[in-house]
Amino acid sequence: MLYLAVNIHSGSYSKKKIKELESLVRAEFEYYDFIETVKTGENVSLGVDPENISENDIICAVGGDGTINACLQFIHENSFQDKVLLGIIPMGTGNNMVGSLRLKKEFGKAVQIIKSGITEKISYGTVNSRKVFFNCSIGFSSHVLKNRKTNSLTGYYYDTLRLYPLYKGCKVSISGADVQLDLFAGFFMNTKVYMSKFKFLKQNNTDKELDFYYLEKGNILSVPAKAALAYINPDSYKKIACQTFTVTLPEDCDIETDGDILSLNGTDRTVIIENHSTVNVITNNKIKDRS
Repeated sequence: MLYLAVNIHSGSYSKKKIKELESLVRAEFEYYDFIETVKTGENVSLGVDPENISENDIICAVGGDGTINACLQFIHENSFQDKVLLGIIPMGTGNNMVGSLRLKKEFGKAVQIIKSGITEKISYGTVNSRKVFFNCSIGFSSHVLKNRKTNSLTGYYYDTLRLYPLYKGCKVSISGADVQLDLFAGFFMNTKVYMSKFKFLKQNNTDKELDFYYLEKGNILSVPAKAALAYINPDSYKKIACQTFTVTLPEDCDIETDGDILSLNGTDRTVIIENHSTVNVITNNKIKDRS
């Protein structure tokens, strides 16, 4: 059974696109069902009864990072890591899985990738118990996400240029660092999936250790120059390795988890980040397991 999870409230949602996708799915799969994501407070889940899920069913996210995260939450909370496959049909403004898994945005090709059933084991972890694929960042990237005016990819680049000149960075206390860091931006990762356009890691990593890559605050010219070097050499970023990170954030600094700003309640601005497990994700790579 193929379950296709759709967020009808997403900026990229389109009835016309879903109708087009359904016609392609119908031609390839005998049994399928479109289900909606359901938001309750800060939590997003899937509108399907876990009792209906069978061995080797495919939970397929149709959307971006937020929809993928909702599917991951569902799989984890019901202990389906070894029971189901996670599929992805990109249709969102943010999708860090596309490059690493060689996914296709064209629906016809995307459906064929799902039908192939070739999988990779991808690591995921927790940020204050929220399950993430380590699309997890603090500093400027989360600042843009929180203050963006549009949901389009073009709008994201516009907001980046608009917000950058006035961004002042943030001072963060983090385990593994002897002193408080004066950050421009930082990224937690243990898998190649995160920001696959930047070659921080060459392969997926199922070790318990996490890497925190970061850029310290600089002048208006030096920071983008260092960031640009990441396309060629990730060593331009400083790095801290640790099994579990404890981070204390100031009020003017937020943390992004799979495309969403993590809500921190009250005055407690402490975040605990650690590895957790792996899930079988359908891939277009010609190997079954890079872990």
